[in-house]
Amino acid sequence: MALSSSEKVTLVTAALKEHIPYEGGGSDSRTLTALKTAFLNRHLGALVRQYQEAQANVSIEKIDVSAVS
Repeated sequence: MALSSSEKVTLVTAALKEHIPYEGGGSDSRTLTALKTAFLNRHLGALVRQYQEAQANVSIEKIDVSAVS
């Protein structure tokens, strides 16, 4: 039996609430939209940082130490 749209929203919302800790006070009233934004910020931010580190490491490795005085 296929899940209804509201059942899918409920499942995804619950999974995201479990995955992204709530840092506010009181009960967690984050909506699916807010959770999706937090998920993207968290994971895309990490991906960008990893990419920047990799690019920095490549640049560092290409420095010719003999040219540095």
